[in-house]
Amino acid sequence: MDRIGSPAFRQWVFAWALARRNRRYEQFAANYKERLFTNLSGVVLEIGPGTGANLRYFTQPGIRWMGVEPTRSMEPYLEKEAKRLGMQIDLRTGLAHPWPVEDQQCR
Repeated sequence: MDRIGSPAFRQWVFAWALARRNRRYEQFAANYKERLFTNLSGVVLEIGPGTGANLRYFTQPGIRWMGVEPTRSMEPYLEKEAKRLGMQIDLRTGLAHPWPVEDQQCR
């Protein structure tokens, strides 16, 4: 484990807290997210997917999920949620710009 106060430690604490304390917001937003994401198909590119709270909305056939997450501490939570949902995910670590995705991959 990194030293307390280091950026890596703070990111780990943030990911841990987000995974455990975001339930209230997700309950509030669930109806809105369902309406927003219901008719999507093709490649979904999610920027900053965090702990994977939105993955459950992308389980229908015809969706290929890709995510760009800048915080490596979020990866175990994303992978655990994807496994729980039986999803294959394409997770990239990095910033949204420059894109870690080729131009044609999202079409």
